[in-house]
Amino acid sequence: MRGSVYLHRNLQFPNGEKGIKLLVQLNTPLTGEPYLFVRTTSQKKNRPVIPGCIPRLSLFYVEAGKPFFKENTWIQLFPIYPFSPAYMVKKGREGDLEEIKGHIPNQKMNEIANCFKRIDDVSFYHLKLIQKSRKA
Repeated sequence: MRGSVYLHRNLQFPNGEKGIKLLVQLNTPLTGEPYLFVRTTSQKKNRPVIPGCIPRLSLFYVEAGKPFFKENTWIQLFPIYPFSPAYMVKKGREGDLEEIKGHIPNQKMNEIANCFKRIDDVSFYHLKLIQKSRKA
């Protein structure tokens, strides 16, 4: 469900490395559509602490407790991870993918969906899936 947060214990990054990451589900897919996820980080590094959309860095910043996350968190809007339903089931059975109790509210998910309109790193197809999952 859109706004769900998952723990992926063995996520493969674009550079081939693997790691443990919290993922945010961006859409509620219909039959035949992929589940779209983005990863999060609480590591500040050189990331700005500006609440909301940071389009030039393809980030969305969420302050601790506003909502769900216990720490200040950056939702990394790129890359998007498209998972098939079969992948979701397989990784769930293997214990690599687990939905965490808690949910990002619709209003915050709408803000995140709007942020995707302002970045260059999203395909038209993914943007369409994210936007059609928006709720009032």
